[in-house]
Amino acid sequence: NVGLYFSSQAVTKEEAVEEANMVLAQIGEYDIDYPIVFEMETILNDVSRTENLTKEERTDIAIAFLDTIKAAGYNPMVRGDKEWLLTRVDLSKLTGYDLWLSQEGDLPDYPYKFSMWQYSTSATVEGISGDCNLNISFIDYSVK
Repeated sequence: NVGLYFSSQAVTKEEAVEEANMVLAQIGEYDIDYPIVFEMETILNDVSRTENLTKEERTDIAIAFLDTIKAAGYNPMVRGDKEWLLTRVDLSKLTGYDLWLSQEGDLPDYPYKFSMWQYSTSATVEGISGDCNLNISFIDYSVK
C-alpha cells in the first residue's frame, strides 16, 4: 500500500494549490491507495516561512491543498503533532479530513479522533540503518 505526505511551506492558498498540483504531477503511474497527506511542521532550531501565519491562514492553506488532492480523486489527510493540531489550525474547519497524529509514546493523549498514529521516531527495524518512524493506521485505506 502506498500513500504520500508533503511538508508544506506555502504562505498563501495559491501556493498550497501549486504544491498539491506538484505532488499530483509526480504520482505518474503509481497506484496510490493510502492518503496524500498535508503537513506544515515547525522547524526546530530555525525559522520557517510559515512561522508567522495566523491560525486562520494556516487552516485555509491546508484546506486549499487538501481540496486540490480530493478533487483529483485521492484521499486527503492532515498530519501534525498534538501541539500543532490543537494550537496552529482551526480543527473545526478540518472535520471533513482524516488526521494522522504524530505523538510518541505508548498511549496518545490527543483528545480528538485520528485515523493514523505515529508512535515512534526512533525505532529499530531489521534491514534498515538508523532510526525509523513507526505508525499505525486504524483504517485500511486500500478498501475505503
